[in-house]
Amino acid sequence: MNLDKLTDFAIGVVIAAALSGQLPTLTKWVQIQTAKVLWESRSSTWGSPLFFENQKTAITNNNQPSR
Repeated sequence: MNLDKLTDFAIGVVIAAALSGQLPTLTKWVQIQTAKVLWESRSSTWGSPLFFENQKTAITNNNQPSR
């Protein structure tokens, strides 16, 4: 995989932003876009309490009084 051209482009963008005084703006924009990509690529089961099949039965078994 050849990333030379992409690397050169990214370095050019960073240098141009630094020379124009817009590096903080560029950094914030990159962070926002990264967050959007992560949000869009999340799985439908992320954060779901029922991710594992047996989790519900384990919870109900733990709530029962011991004899």
